[in-house]
Amino acid sequence: MRLVELFCGAGGMSLGFKRAGFAIMRGYDYWQPALDIHEANLGSLLRKVNGYKKARQANLGRFDGESPELGDILSIIPEILELAPDIIVGGPPCQPWSSAGQRKGEEDERAKLTDAFAYIVALVKPRYFVMENVQGLRRYSIFSRITAILRNAGYGLTEKVLDASYYGVGQSRKRLILAGCLGEMDGWLLDHLDAAKSPKQMTVADVLGPDFGRVYFRRGHNEGDRRSLWSSAEPAPSITSTFRRSAGDTGYALREADIRVLDTLDETALQEACRLFWLMPGGMSSAGTRRADQPAPTISHGVREHPGASYRPKANDVIDLDKLPIPTFEQLSLIGGFPANWDWSPGKSESAKMQALANAVPPPLAEAIGRCIMAHSKGEPPTEINMKVPRPFVTWLRRNKPMDEDRRKQVLSEFKAVQKLVGQRTFPDVYAALAFLETIPEFKALGTTRKSNLRGALRLYAECNTDLSR
Repeated sequence: MRLVELFCGAGGMSLGFKRAGFAIMRGYDYWQPALDIHEANLGSLLRKVNGYKKARQANLGRFDGESPELGDILSIIPEILELAPDIIVGGPPCQPWSSAGQRKGEEDERAKLTDAFAYIVALVKPRYFVMENVQGLRRYSIFSRITAILRNAGYGLTEKVLDASYYGVGQSRKRLILAGCLGEMDGWLLDHLDAAKSPKQMTVADVLGPDFGRVYFRRGHNEGDRRSLWSSAEPAPSITSTFRRSAGDTGYALREADIRVLDTLDETALQEACRLFWLMPGGMSSAGTRRADQPAPTISHGVREHPGASYRPKANDVIDLDKLPIPTFEQLSLIGGFPANWDWSPGKSESAKMQALANAVPPPLAEAIGRCIMAHSKGEPPTEINMKVPRPFVTWLRRNKPMDEDRRKQVLSEFKAVQKLVGQRTFPDVYAALAFLETIPEFKALGTTRKSNLRGALRLYAECNTDLSR
């Protein structure tokens, strides 16, 4: 299938979809360092959208690059129409909605680029689209607006927050995925996404190996605090004196309340060993001490910064923070899901490369989504998912429909068969559900009696929902 990517960045989504079997026709962006990285790794399939002014990130005190004018973005529509893509993908700038930014919402100049994505999809009308963004986008009125635009253009929508660590990525990056398919029902991709999800999160150790990080032991502790982590390579001196030593070495400002809590910790009975490392937290309340046997948090621009004088130790921080290893940029790239040979050097500055990585969609996550869409396009069902009959339906049947136990079990079995055919799709009414059922090849192949029984089970379930909603 032919793919066009908007806001393509450094190429994470393009790489993932290419691995899933898509042909990348063109990528569009406005930030030159990201375009240079993309081109160096994936070839000359790019076009820069003109910018009109610098966009300053006030909270970081630096320039982030150019922000395109809405007219510049919409001017590429004729070109995209000529490319005739089967799918348009992209992640409009998330800063207006991100918890890591100032969250100006629609007052942010970049907010209109989310509208632009919906406009382009609605006008070009590829069979599929995928938009990636932060989950906070759903709290703003723009989300209702763009979903209305896309539904009016004929798209059935799947909306789901995915944690990248369940899709082959060593960071627990949670992102909203909004996917559309022309002529489909809402929820059309949910079963495929659920089937692609790993039962286990990928960890930093899975990516960087079992020897990454510094070994610490957790000592016994009194209730209310978990800051009793010590290196296995050192004796266990007084907790307070060690914390005071660290404060003197690094400039930490330790409150008396912190010292009183630490003085109450039990220094006996080594309990738990683990490897730890440092990543600067994105919020004031979270700790920077990280476990290698867990996924890393979302990679942001400043994660490689050392804890400074303003950093106040949190619960679960080790005392000697200055001794924790900090992943190199190359290691962060691997944690972010990029291959070891990915060339970031065209980004020039370390700041630009770090920003490009922080903005990138993890390639394994994009690949998983791409494979789900490719399977849907071929009519391939997802891997078997255990569908459970909703308990309210079971109770409603017992109370409202006089039938013996064998007949009730048969109705429930028929409803499960309907579930397997339609999956997690949602329908405006029972008539739409019945109409969709008639389009499924597996249903068409059934005998007359079997089809009648499945229709009857679906009608009973719709009646149950109507009664329960009154």
